[in-house]
Amino acid sequence: MDAFGTLKMQGKSIDVLREKSAVVSKTKVFLKVPLLGWQGLEFLLSIAQVEVPDFIKPLIGDRKSTDYKFYSNSHKEILVSARYDSLDVLEELIFADLGGISSTEVTALENTFSLYPNPVSEMLILSTPSWKEGLYLVTIADISGKMVYAEPCQLNPDQAKHINVSKFGPGTFVLTVRDQNNTFTASSTFVSQ
Repeated sequence: MDAFGTLKMQGKSIDVLREKSAVVSKTKVFLKVPLLGWQGLEFLLSIAQVEVPDFIKPLIGDRKSTDYKFYSNSHKEILVSARYDSLDVLEELIFADLGGISSTEVTALENTFSLYPNPVSEMLILSTPSWKEGLYLVTIADISGKMVYAEPCQLNPDQAKHINVSKFGPGTFVLTVRDQNNTFTASSTFVSQ
């Protein structure tokens, strides 16, 4: 454990311990070659004096990331788990369900938001005119579910939130907003060009 503090989650304040760990994943590709058996792709390409194609490079080799796990101090259960890639971009965020309050129809209707322009090429605008001012977690995932953006931010009805989506590339994405107590979740899709 490398840090401790208090986590506010689902309407509760919980004393937590944080564990930080470096993770290295290694991916190798093997091909079955007649008479030689299974051989590594990099080895075969080096014999042929050919470089690994650019579209394959991100898929093989070492992949470094940092995991943060927040444990409840009393029960030693994982409450939040977050994984960041080598560039400190959030890849995965998982929250435990504490069995707290869940959203109601009234809350869901009152907490709608709008995204524009849609489709978008650079700056996505999140407007929350009927919401209470407060701290929210805004996440964006691609259609496969991979998290490409996460930011805790202060939202208020009088000021729209601007999100730069130019790095995401083309595709369909899901933007999700959760309040700090995790009492409701609202989502909407948008297309990035």
